[in-house]
Amino acid sequence: MDQPLQPENDAEVNKDNAETGVPWYEDKKNFYWMGGIFECLTSVVSLFSTNQLKEEPENWEIPMEKITDLFFLGSGGQGTVYGAQLNGKRVAVKQLHTKTETNMKHLLKLQHENIVKFIGVCTSPPQFCVIMEYCQYGSLYDFIHSNTTFAPKQLLKWAKEIAVGMVYLHGHKIIHRDLKSPNILISDDLVVKVSDFGTSCVWNDISAVMTFTGTVAWMAPEIIRHEPCSLKVDVWSFGVMLWEILTAEKPYKGLETQAIMWGVGTNSISLPIPSNCPNSLQQLLKQCWNRVPRDRPTFKIIAGHLEIAGGQLRSMNTQTFTKVQNEWRADVHKAMEIQYSKNLNTVNPESDDVSDQRREDLKQARDLRHMYEQQVTRANELFMEVCAVRLQLEQREKTLAE
Repeated sequence: MDQPLQPENDAEVNKDNAETGVPWYEDKKNFYWMGGIFECLTSVVSLFSTNQLKEEPENWEIPMEKITDLFFLGSGGQGTVYGAQLNGKRVAVKQLHTKTETNMKHLLKLQHENIVKFIGVCTSPPQFCVIMEYCQYGSLYDFIHSNTTFAPKQLLKWAKEIAVGMVYLHGHKIIHRDLKSPNILISDDLVVKVSDFGTSCVWNDISAVMTFTGTVAWMAPEIIRHEPCSLKVDVWSFGVMLWEILTAEKPYKGLETQAIMWGVGTNSISLPIPSNCPNSLQQLLKQCWNRVPRDRPTFKIIAGHLEIAGGQLRSMNTQTFTKVQNEWRADVHKAMEIQYSKNLNTVNPESDDVSDQRREDLKQARDLRHMYEQQVTRANELFMEVCAVRLQLEQREKTLAE
């Protein structure tokens, strides 16, 4: 039942509308009645406006001339990244090699605080690039390998934010395939964002053999072995990155690419887990590195685990954690030396032939790489010679025409 209208104060009781003579309570009834009508109309207008916005086509093409004040940020195998201005706002511009690489509409609609926001693409030759959100603090890789010690609470927060971002990404059936600390960027308020989707692909719930893409130190063994893969390749890479965050060490430091591929692919080497690392984190690392992909946890489980894992670490101050982390690194270095020397001498102590075969395989891989580099160098030289001959011919044709 409606409550009767009550005057707000004594002055209101004695006050009628000076112009109309309407009593205060009638005036207030009209006010509430009109307010209800206005609220209803507002909801209807809002509904139509929302539908209209959804129906409007989204134009992601950005003319290159709108991008100004470019400055160099970094470069990698997938392209060069610049900082720039777009409509008065700082953005990041990644220059790509081909127009095909700009076909990433499945990424442009992603909206999550732990995923780098895609703003648009430029497909006007000869410039092919993607415009993204600018993260002023650079990559997580540079942060954790800068000889700066961070509070363990901050490290666990970063790990959880990465996991939450990957929950969103996998929820949209997108596999990153190159998840690593150089591809995690740090923005305002030290919030981390998953970035660099140049090698990502859309998943269709059917295992498929993936192309050899990514950085081998963070790469899942099934990709190295060219076997059917799934979303769980990102979980393996996350495990390597979590180990990197906790120990501040570079994964497989000092090993050549071919040795890492062989060791990870054959399960003959692994990243040593510090013995005094909290059991909850040790278990999580082991689960992420499970050799059976389907037995690795999902990122939703990982995010939940990180919420409660490492309770002992969270209570440490930075100075105490610095000492603990130094002990971890010493433990890791010692374990790596033993492991590497063991694998260098023999894979199976009972079979010297296996060890000899492995060394021979590694030697052949190095020889093939050297030969390939020589062929690339020779191809570049021939290309330059062809260009020079072509210029000479064009000059002769011009002379003859005159």
